Amino acid sequence: GPRNLGLSEEEIAERVREAIELVGLDFETVRERSPFDLSGGQKRRVAIAGVIAMKPEVLILDEPTAGLDPKAHRDVLEMIEKIHAHEGNIIILVSHNMNDIARMADKVLVMDRGRLAMQGSPEEVFAEEERLEAIGLALPQSAQLMKMAREKGLAFDGSFLTLDAVEETLY
Repeated sequence: GPRNLGLSEEEIAERVREAIELVGLDFETVRERSPFDLSGGQKRRVAIAGVIAMKPEVLILDEPTAGLDPKAHRDVLEMIEKIHAHEGNIIILVSHNMNDIARMADKVLVMDRGRLAMQGSPEEVFAEEERLEAIGLALPQSAQLMKMAREKGLAFDGSFLTLDAVEETLY
């Protein structure tokens, strides 16, 4: 990618090394390896690094955690947060995982049959539980848990979109 931008070999090498390390891989370990010799998680990281090396203003990730085990899932989300903090770019995360959206998003856009159905902050969007359910989406698990607690008579105020929010209330 960076070569297609007409960058010097020195700039290309610098960007590639930085991008590989930004996605959590050791440059010296993967630099001469064939993509076919990498694990599935490493392949995903190298693919993302290839895009990051081009320094995009907007990075679109479509279901980047699909098919991953829980640890790899967390690792990819942490990598995305690290990329965003380092690059300062806009990241569009496409996901059906409402826990991830609640944890990571500043703004949520909900699509329904190819049309924009809802938009707003996570708090605004997840306050519309009935509309979400009609589209086939649910509240994040933490919000569902606290909703059940309220229905059992426990008094809690808040949206509880993340486990951190639940933990802060319970402790």
